[in-house]
Amino acid sequence: MKPGLTVVLVAAVTAWLAACETTYEGKYDMASGWRQAKVAALEVDEQASRHAFKDCRSQWDADKARASSRFIVLSVREMNRRRSYIVAVPLTSSLAVGDRVYMNARDCSAQVMPRAEGP
Repeated sequence: MKPGLTVVLVAAVTAWLAACETTYEGKYDMASGWRQAKVAALEVDEQASRHAFKDCRSQWDADKARASSRFIVLSVREMNRRRSYIVAVPLTSSLAVGDRVYMNARDCSAQVMPRAEGP
């Protein structure tokens, strides 16, 4: 193999591996389930319930959730598809439709975190 081709192949493999090691803002690791999302709705309607990719309401104690939380719909882009997640946020949350957040697709108990401004 020519030396120039080896350098190109090594650079390509390194870039590919680095892309698989995504960590948002240095603390939200994609491999641990963290995803970039947008707030799609502040209330869960029947359509959102039927089409949600994951509904965290089933993993919450109903009385506990009502006392301290409300459920919202997040839109997440995964593998070139939009998926909806129904997740809990505190009653005091100031999130609005269109806000950009991080959410954990694996852990319904993980708090939804606002994303820093930027692209």
